[in-house]
Formats: sequence, structure tokens, C-alpha cells
Amino acid sequence: MADHVSLKGKIFKMKVLSPSRVRGIAAFGFSFYAYSNLVAISLMTGPTLPIVAIAASAFYGMRSFNEREVVSKIEAIDDGQLRITVLKSPFVSYSITTHPKNVKSVCSLGDDDLGADDVEGNVISVSAYIDAAG
Repeated sequence: MADHVSLKGKIFKMKVLSPSRVRGIAAFGFSFYAYSNLVAISLMTGPTLPIVAIAASAFYGMRSFNEREVVSKIEAIDDGQLRITVLKSPFVSYSITTHPKNVKSVCSLGDDDLGADDVEGNVISVSAYIDAAG
């Protein structure tokens, strides 16, 4: 129970900057830096290679930053139900309410069996839930 004190009553809360999002931001940073120095890079390598590299880096950044169908928060409600917040896109999410017996872990991901901290991950299945639409 001591592990949940820092989460302010929540069971699970995803970090704001996951490793995937950090890679996406880094790719965006590389794209911006390369575009700001496009003249110098084009003089060294030619006009085609830098533009292709900048476009590829921008697309990689968009793909890495986009997390869909990822659980960002699980919290217990007073009546014994769970409220699970799921990311629809990096900026939009929705909440579902379910009973704990309807949630099960399909498989475990990450290095949690090797003793690494903060790398636990699970694929979960929710068999019955209620969303905002009912």
C-alpha cells in the first residue's frame, strides 16, 4: 500500500513522458535542427538527402509520439468499481467504468522479471464495461 501513496489514491498512473514519447520529441527536435541548418547541410550532401531525412524524421516523430489504446490511469471508485482512463490519441482520452472481476492481464511485458524499476507493462483485457455513452 505504501507504493500507492505517491499516486494520491490511484492504482496506476502512466508517466507523462514515456520512452516512446521521448523518442518522438527527439525526432521532432532533430527535424527542426536539420531544417534550420538546411542550407549548410544541402551544400555538403546535395539537396535531396537532407529533405528526405527531415521528412523521415518528422514521420518517425509523429508515429512515436502517437500512443493509442493505452491505459493512462486506473483508479478505484467508492462502490468497488474501477475507472480506467484510455488514451485515444496523445491529447484525447476517454474513461470506462468496470468491475475488477472483468479485468484480466493477458500477458506481462517489459523487464519486470529482471528486477528493473518502472518498466512493468501488461496487456489487459476488459470483458464488460460502461463508458460515458452508457
